[in-house]
Amino acid sequence: MTDQIMQNLPSRKKKPGWKKWGREHPIMAAAAIFLLLMSSSMMSIWNDQSGGQIAVAGGENVEIDHENGKVIVPEGEVVHGDLMVRNGEVEVHGEIQGDLTVINGEPYLASAGSVAGDIEDVDQALEWMWYYAKKFTTEAFTWNTEE
Repeated sequence: MTDQIMQNLPSRKKKPGWKKWGREHPIMAAAAIFLLLMSSSMMSIWNDQSGGQIAVAGGENVEIDHENGKVIVPEGEVVHGDLMVRNGEVEVHGEIQGDLTVINGEPYLASAGSVAGDIEDVDQALEWMWYYAKKFTTEAFTWNTEE
């Protein structure tokens, strides 16, 4: 009689392995979901910014050629401070007294052109994330010591 009752009982439904793993390791599951969401968010932001129009920050004395996708610092002109160009090539015939950052483009220095600071070329998504992480931390942890 016991055997008949046991055979008539419904069989247990197996739970998928990922649910069991998620319950056993909730911190790892949360970290995996966080990384997935953050990476998809960063990739969508990267895709939105790449291939767009030319954007120039910090340059008053530059010429922008939208047809050819170039930003030109003319000969004899001086850009005081940092110059950041997104989605375009940069031709420096004059002088930049600061850093030059080119995102999704190419820097080109003519024989007469010079850049007093660093030249940073950001072309890939990981480089772009690293650039913005460095920029954020230097701005967040730099205290103004002028009095």
